[in-house]
Amino acid sequence: MRIIRGEFVGKALIAPSSTLTRPTSDKVRQAIFNVIEHHVDMQDLRGATVLDVFAGTGALGLEALSRGAKHITFVDNQRAAVRNLQTLIHHWNIEDRTTLYAQDILTMPVAAQPVDFIFCDPPYGKDLVNLAIAHLHKQGWIGSNTTIIAEMQKQDDLRLELPLNILQEKKYGDTKVVFFKAT
Repeated sequence: MRIIRGEFVGKALIAPSSTLTRPTSDKVRQAIFNVIEHHVDMQDLRGATVLDVFAGTGALGLEALSRGAKHITFVDNQRAAVRNLQTLIHHWNIEDRTTLYAQDILTMPVAAQPVDFIFCDPPYGKDLVNLAIAHLHKQGWIGSNTTIIAEMQKQDDLRLELPLNILQEKKYGDTKVVFFKAT
């Protein structure tokens, strides 16, 4: 797994040996960033603030940083994933452009301000997208201009008690990626 485009193109990512982490495939990651770059209703990634929850390898957040995002906040509670992300952040010398929370998403603090993008790619089969997004909304991480990209199993649905504007939905094998905003 490598960064596909931008400042860090070709740099290798570190995948934890744990089966608890399911990295987003390069194909799906490329498709996600194609939608972000070409969708009329999404702001530009350049200069954006990004929250990468259930970060795992950090592939989505690091790809966003490589493509011009200003700051990435990573959240993961798996020790191996956190260690690997700390190593990458140090080796790539991006400490000033990243924040890493080694904790459960449901314990995230109140945000200083909403972020521009949220990547939410939790383990499948646990309804964590709905729980995480509801908590992040309550804690102020989501504003009216926040674009949320949720990766889930194809048969799963968003069931949030917030008004949503679904921008796009894509399916790749067993994976569904939903791009939306809370209105």
